[in-house]
Amino acid sequence: MLPASDAPDARLLQTPFGRLPSGALARRYTLRSRHGVVASLTNYGGTLLSLVAPDREGHLADITLGYDTLEDYLAGSDYIGATVGRYANRIADACFSLDGQRFRLAANDGSHTLHGGARGFSRVLWHATPFRREAEVGVRLAYTSPDGEEGFPGTLAVTIVCTLTDANTLVLDYAASASRPTPVSLTHHPYFNLTGDARRTVLDHVLTLNAESFTPVDARLIPTGEIRPVAGTAFDFREATPLGARINAADGQLRLAGGYDHNFVLAGASLPERLRPAARLADPESGR
Repeated sequence: MLPASDAPDARLLQTPFGRLPSGALARRYTLRSRHGVVASLTNYGGTLLSLVAPDREGHLADITLGYDTLEDYLAGSDYIGATVGRYANRIADACFSLDGQRFRLAANDGSHTLHGGARGFSRVLWHATPFRREAEVGVRLAYTSPDGEEGFPGTLAVTIVCTLTDANTLVLDYAASASRPTPVSLTHHPYFNLTGDARRTVLDHVLTLNAESFTPVDARLIPTGEIRPVAGTAFDFREATPLGARINAADGQLRLAGGYDHNFVLAGASLPERLRPAARLADPESGR
């Protein structure tokens, strides 16, 4: 636990969140910036529980979806706010070949593997180390996936450093190392609603995506391998566009996925060492 001298309004608090069926205790970590933003996360699944942020008038509201109890997360299947791995998205037919060897994975989406399998990184207890610095607070999460977990080869050591700065920026830094070649695709899975009211639609949110192409999917929501330009399609967000502007367009890809559930190919992807704008989402009414 954190030192007993921490007051209720301290910048970093650690409290119990609930017990897993194994008896292990999951904890909640509450991070506060000096300017109003509050991020709450748990080491179960590396999950962001809530993110409270001010609107243009300074009114605070939670802008991500989340459950109230650990039991809800244990029963849920939507990866709300969770860390996803070893492999985000789907692997067709729950198998792949690597270096001449075929690997069979856990199938948890029909005959396919989704978001790491039946017990992906969203359903494990991460080791958490809170930290404080002059202008930021955070939690370092670590998990080591053993060789063969969910069928994946090699031992994979993963760390995520979640940092909330006094500039009201929430930063997630991922790192992973493997004992042998293995597929790795890590992501975070929040559901944002910048209005701060989960009863309201996000279709008026304005999205800008620095992507000139996307990956079409088949009826199973598996990418076909095609890299298709967004120009002239409902997937063109290179200029700021409301999410709902074209979501009901007569587009075969939108019908297959029931909306937008696709990968976008970021411009400049061949220059991974360079930081570049990727996406911007804004709610015109709240100013968030």
